[in-house]
Amino acid sequence: MKKLLIIFFGLTIFITTRYVPLGSLSVLANISLILIPVIYFLYHKNNIKKKDFIFFIFIILWTNLLFFYSIIFCGNDFILALRFFIIVNLILAAYFIKLPIIILKFLFYCVALQCLFLFLFEIILMFNLINISPSDIRYFFKLQEWGDVYSYNNFFYKIQLKGNALIPFVLFLSLLKINMIRNINIFRIIFFAGLIISGNFAYILGLAFFLFFYNFSNITINQFHRNVIILFTLIIIFSFPVADYLDNQISMKKDVSLAVRKDQVNVLTNNLTEKPFNFLFGKGIGNTINVKTAFRDYTDDIYFELQPLYFINQMGAVNFSVFLFLNVIFFLKKMRLKSIKIVYLSYIIYAVTNPYILDTNHVIVIISLITLDNYLRNDNRMYSSTL
Repeated sequence: MKKLLIIFFGLTIFITTRYVPLGSLSVLANISLILIPVIYFLYHKNNIKKKDFIFFIFIILWTNLLFFYSIIFCGNDFILALRFFIIVNLILAAYFIKLPIIILKFLFYCVALQCLFLFLFEIILMFNLINISPSDIRYFFKLQEWGDVYSYNNFFYKIQLKGNALIPFVLFLSLLKINMIRNINIFRIIFFAGLIISGNFAYILGLAFFLFFYNFSNITINQFHRNVIILFTLIIIFSFPVADYLDNQISMKKDVSLAVRKDQVNVLTNNLTEKPFNFLFGKGIGNTINVKTAFRDYTDDIYFELQPLYFINQMGAVNFSVFLFLNVIFFLKKMRLKSIKIVYLSYIIYAVTNPYILDTNHVIVIISLITLDNYLRNDNRMYSSTL
């Protein structure tokens, strides 16, 4: 049974990280992910704690009510409603799933493969090693719905592909002070290079958040004072280049990216607040917004840069509060180690303003962290074992 769970989780990770060119197999990845909690809970049904069982019953009843409300009262598309019904259940179920620690090795290698692909692609674009114009490449990737490839200086290219979302997360894991992967420094370099080539500013913010809180989370007063001095010294040294970088990022984003996000806020909130009842209980899971603006045609869209706001639009204030409350409770109860909590919060920091949250990536992150947390708390060889 454990081998079957490893195979399904491994297949999910492989297809998710290799979305280019395996995007057409995403259905297979989703089916594999759905089967994991089904098999896991059937296998462990006799070992479920009473408190967890009560949570399961509540989640099943609540999500079913949410589903039927969406279909019967809101008239939403059955398939889309079922899709988000599954996503909500998978995210909540993920906190209870502990897989063999070998899954982390597979996660590392799959994400490393994606990073190496980005690096090779970057070299090809930088030195014009193929006889195809960057504009044609960008058009092709957008046509395939694989992501975006572009440059502001015609030298360094930002390769923002579906499949990149787990790169910062795995980099955070590689920086934990535990010896679980051989040649870990090589992996760190590969993941960091992949993060830079991805060209997503939110990744940098997530990394900065992780480094700050992880390095200051478990130190003595003397170490704290020493690190503060080092931190301020680095701030002074790098203040001008960092300020210049931030200014460039903000300048590039303010005309398009930030405007698009503002547009999405207006579209989603206006749709939600049409009636007071909708504000409280949402437009139903699977709701789509048939609106066209100067920035985008939102007809039948289910992915937004502000994905949590889209979930609020579907669930409403009451149901989303329930969903958020359950996630916070499970986060505090199931992720017990401080380092694991910091990794998860760092993931939230970079994913919350991108469509990398409340999806397959989110489920992979939770299961990986719950598995690692359980392993570290129960294995006395945590500082010497390798995968």
